[in-house]
Amino acid sequence: MAFSCKKRGLSPSCAAKRAVKFAEHLYEEVLEDVPHRHIVLTIPKRLRGFFRYDRALNDILFKAAWGAIKEALGNDSDKAAAVLTIQTAGEALNWQPHLHGCIADGLFASDGTFTRFSVIDLARLTEAFADRGLAALHRKDLISDNDVAQILSQEHSGFGVWLGEAYGDAESKRFVARYIERGPISLEKLTFKENVVTYSTKDGVAHEFEPLEFLGNLHEKSLRDRSTRMPQLQKHNAYHSLHYKHG
Repeated sequence: MAFSCKKRGLSPSCAAKRAVKFAEHLYEEVLEDVPHRHIVLTIPKRLRGFFRYDRALNDILFKAAWGAIKEALGNDSDKAAAVLTIQTAGEALNWQPHLHGCIADGLFASDGTFTRFSVIDLARLTEAFADRGLAALHRKDLISDNDVAQILSQEHSGFGVWLGEAYGDAESKRFVARYIERGPISLEKLTFKENVVTYSTKDGVAHEFEPLEFLGNLHEKSLRDRSTRMPQLQKHNAYHSLHYKHG
């Protein structure tokens, strides 16, 4: 790889710098001083290809996620708050679009009062995310009624929502903020020998690539949504951005 990627987002060092700047922006300018949770939202493998060739469709994921959060966790008078980013790389650099984010562990009243969640219905949150995502793809004629019915009839639809434990300290807020904006590769997992790039995953499997194949794969994942991520941050972070930080 060249000494510099010229800000193309390919090199791990550039990705790390971007993640640090993003995290500081979130910590200093966006996140309120309340407990948060790390949230991850995933979609079925059969739907991932749509987002590979039309990045404008990423907005479907953001809107489905934010709509599901409001539906499952919010109410008519109080507001949820979340910052969401998109990641497109799986652990083995496979194409796997999914969302990472920081979600406030409670709701904000109009006067700024914050009330912690007593319980989070993860099943309802996942169902709402699936329903909204499928409905949006169906409206664009990308999937049929039969496709929707088949996906929802499965025991595991392929839609998933994971929530981490609540955290409130500055170090954890910065760490999660860096993590949700991390680059697609880790140098610790990467080796280059005899014109073969090897990328090892945590399960011990070594994935081998030709150099140009690896760079093309990396470039595809690094493109992600760089030109639209900050607008998405402002659009879907209802309380943090619209009420205080970016209003």
